[in-house]
Amino acid sequence: MSGINILASIWVIITIAGCGQTTRHGQETMTYNLTESEYLSLEGGSLLPLPELTAKVSKDLEEIRSNFPVVRNITHNRKWIPGQVLSTKIRMEQIDQLNSSSYGPLTNVEKIDVKPFFFISVISFNKPYSPPVLCEKLESEFGFPCTPNIVYYEYEVDNISYRMSNSTYIFKKGTGMCKDNCEDRLLWEFLIDNNGTASLVKEWSIPQNGERVIIAKK
Repeated sequence: MSGINILASIWVIITIAGCGQTTRHGQETMTYNLTESEYLSLEGGSLLPLPELTAKVSKDLEEIRSNFPVVRNITHNRKWIPGQVLSTKIRMEQIDQLNSSSYGPLTNVEKIDVKPFFFISVISFNKPYSPPVLCEKLESEFGFPCTPNIVYYEYEVDNISYRMSNSTYIFKKGTGMCKDNCEDRLLWEFLIDNNGTASLVKEWSIPQNGERVIIAKK
């Protein structure tokens, strides 16, 4: 995956609709109407948005927003396109293997000419897989590296991230258009205990100079 990341500077950014979002390459061949909780369950480390995990995330968010009004209006913005990965090294026989595997069939394989004799393959699957989790499995099982098709935002945006390993959520309030008037970013970390109760673990800000300032800590 590191080899692909080195190529970031030469990747052409293609604009897609809504909220100034852009992806490095290609377009979504299948739109998954995932809920906020489904996206978070994927980004938390699940290969697919499993119903039980999605229900837990939905309940956790309701608990946090109910008890901490300061983050009530903060919503999640996706990191990457579900069910889509990029690869510079996949071969035709590996594509055929993917099609007939438990991850297939593929819905589309788009080759984009980045420079002479160099292509990036945009590989789309028929399920909304988590690209980071999927890439680990594909490299292990099929022997080719890949990377998520990342979504970028023109301006700073609010966001929520979920850590499935310790059941914590981080809410981030993005403020201002950072090209012209970038203000401090505010962040809150919440823990959900075994009883489903939310507690504030830490609150902090990141001023324009980038030095983290702790506001409150449990």
